[in-house]
Amino acid sequence: MTIQELSQAGALTAGADLWFVPALNQSHWTNHIDWYLNFQFVKAKLHQRKELSPHLKELSEDWEFPLEEINLSMNRDLLISSRKLLPNQFTVQVEYDGNLNVWIERLLSIWKSLKRPSLRVFLPEGVSRSDFEKATEGVEDPEHITVIPNE
Repeated sequence: MTIQELSQAGALTAGADLWFVPALNQSHWTNHIDWYLNFQFVKAKLHQRKELSPHLKELSEDWEFPLEEINLSMNRDLLISSRKLLPNQFTVQVEYDGNLNVWIERLLSIWKSLKRPSLRVFLPEGVSRSDFEKATEGVEDPEHITVIPNE
């Protein structure tokens, strides 16, 4: 695997279809990118799921038509189609919990599910390119990854 580091000047330029960013408070890049995405990360974090109305629940019981509520965690990874707002196809926010190996596993899992597009990773605060290289040693999935340090 080849890991190339881009300078801050080239961070938001074309060159990768899929961008990974950490959570809003884990990288200044995420805040910057969120601005270009019309604050979709902030809006998603603030979103409150609506509860089913008591009247609808009552009708469901009367008609013996069960309504299943889907319990979605709002702390999950967030995929945004960003092709019209940034020079990429998708931007994915994946929260970094301090365990770089787990974070990389999640990134690669998402990357594989999206049919392996070219990849750019904006590193979380406190993670260097060398830390990332060590954690991805032996990982043979992506041929080329571009990383952006959080400086």
